Amino acid sequence: MRFFFVLNIIIISRLFYGFRNEILSPKRLGYILIFQILPLSLFKFTPSLLIFLFLIISLDTATYFLERKIKNINGFRLVTFVIYFLLTGLFTSRPGGMEFNGHITGSLSGLADLFYIPEGIRNINWYAVNVITAAVVLLLNESNYLIRFFFEAFSLVPTQKSPDDTVELDIQEYNAGRIIGMLERILIFLFLLENQYAAIGFILAAKGFTRLKELDDRSFAEYVLIGTFLSALAAIIVTLLVKSILAS
Repeated sequence: MRFFFVLNIIIISRLFYGFRNEILSPKRLGYILIFQILPLSLFKFTPSLLIFLFLIISLDTATYFLERKIKNINGFRLVTFVIYFLLTGLFTSRPGGMEFNGHITGSLSGLADLFYIPEGIRNINWYAVNVITAAVVLLLNESNYLIRFFFEAFSLVPTQKSPDDTVELDIQEYNAGRIIGMLERILIFLFLLENQYAAIGFILAAKGFTRLKELDDRSFAEYVLIGTFLSALAAIIVTLLVKSILAS
C-alpha cells in the first residue's frame, strides 16, 4: 500500500508537466513540489522521510534546470521516472523505514465518521484503488514519454511543409495523436481489466475509420500504425501487471 500510495503522489504530480513537449516552468515546478510534499505529511517524521523528501526535491529542481539544456525531453523524463520509481521502492520497503503516521491516519478516519459514508465506499479495497490509479496515470502520461521517445529516436514524427518549402513537425497532428493515444490506452486497459476483449477491436476499427483518407499517405499510415501498436502493447503489459499484482 505504501509503495503505490507514494508512487501515485509522484506520477500524478508529473501531470503538471503538461501534455506537450514544453520545458517545466517555475509555476508548474511549484505545483509539483506542493503536490508531492503535502501528502507525505501522512508519514511518520523520520530520517528516512527527510532523506526521501530531500532527494525528491533535488530531483525536481534538477529537472527544472536540465530540461533547458537537454533536447530530448521525453527521454529525459523517462529516466527521471525510473529514478522516482526506484527511490519510491527503496524508501517504502521495510528497510527503507517510511511508515504511515498512525495518529494522523486515525484522526482522518475519525473525522470521516462524522459524515454519512455509504457502506459500499467504506468497504472499498483501497489497495486495489491505488494499484489501478497508478496504472491509469502511467498509461495516461508516462507511456506518452516512451512512445514519443520511440518516434523521435526512429524519426517517425509526423511532418508537414512550411510556407518556405522546408519540412517541419506537424504540431497539430502530433498533439492530436497524443490525446487519441491516451484515450486509446485507457479504454483498452479498462476493457482488458473486465475481460471485454471484443471491445478492443471496436476501438481500433473506430480509430482507423476516422483516419481512413489520411492513411493514403504511407509515412502517415506508418506513424499511426506504429503508434497504435505501441499504445496497445503498453496497455496490455500494464493490464497484465495489474492483474498479477491484484491476484497475489
